[in-house]
Amino acid sequence: MRIKLILNIVGEEAIIPINYQYYISSFIYKCINSADNQFSEWLHDKGFTAGNKTFKLFTFSNLYIPEREIKGSFIKIKSKKIELIISMISEKIYDNLIIGMFRNQTFNLNHREINISFPIQSVEMMPEPEFSDTMKFRAITPIVISKKSEYMGKESEIYMNPLEKDYTYYLKKNLEDKYIAYSANSDKQFIEYSIEEIKIARNTKSKLITVCEGRKEETKVKGYLYDFEIKGAPEIIKFAYNAGLGKLSSLGFGCIKPING
Repeated sequence: MRIKLILNIVGEEAIIPINYQYYISSFIYKCINSADNQFSEWLHDKGFTAGNKTFKLFTFSNLYIPEREIKGSFIKIKSKKIELIISMISEKIYDNLIIGMFRNQTFNLNHREINISFPIQSVEMMPEPEFSDTMKFRAITPIVISKKSEYMGKESEIYMNPLEKDYTYYLKKNLEDKYIAYSANSDKQFIEYSIEEIKIARNTKSKLITVCEGRKEETKVKGYLYDFEIKGAPEIIKFAYNAGLGKLSSLGFGCIKPING
């Protein structure tokens, strides 16, 4: 399920941080919280689990800003309206998100230097594409994949490049783990689906995004934008489209759209 938010810009212009992903994620949680506090806490603190892995199973696009200007670490918005797409697999997330948005009717961004609100003009349900066993997609936000590595006795996560030999193995594994977690935490009957193959185009582009900028939790996340072809059961391809691909999807990573040709 996907919804499109159209936000109004009050006044002649507005300024937001370039690294705004954390604030959109916070907005989503706040909307869900205003509709169902217990579910919001469960989703934020625990989420959909399988073994020792947890997932939130929603993602979102970049803000679509038709007219803008970059000023240092901020974006000056010159458009009268901007758009945001939010994508999710869980009907409960969808229902509570919609209720929360209609209760609040504003998108609030509370940065350490900026406190700004955008009235929500409209919330539109987006039609889903027709899913088949072979489809081409484009990452519209960076896809993040990492693996554990040990250096001098310390374990850490290493961000992977899509051209690495075992990258698609980790990408497929992450998606299948997400699907298992969703099935285990919902009333949906578990049916085993798998991805046969993912072919990544060679024109990949890396992107480094700072999450929680200026806070003690600040970290830099490296992901990649690319086109790819995926083969597998239509059901799990649809799941990837709605839940997001790769890690940290609840911070706006791994949002994809279908492409033709």
